[in-house]
Amino acid sequence: MAYFITGNDNSALISVNNSLKLAPNYRDSILLKSKILASMGRHEEAMQLKEDVEFLPNSDDWTEHTPVE
Repeated sequence: MAYFITGNDNSALISVNNSLKLAPNYRDSILLKSKILASMGRHEEAMQLKEDVEFLPNSDDWTEHTPVE
């Protein structure tokens, strides 16, 4: 986020992509990536991410999974 706030969009995109490797469905990271892409002029990609994330649970919701037997 610090990279994005300081206008270092390329580093911000690299950083958020690395975080998404660890948690690919983390809503806040995907929304941040959307904002980064929009600031880079990649508006179609940004809009698609915003649409895709619409049905993911909020990041502050319980995210652990456990098998049911």
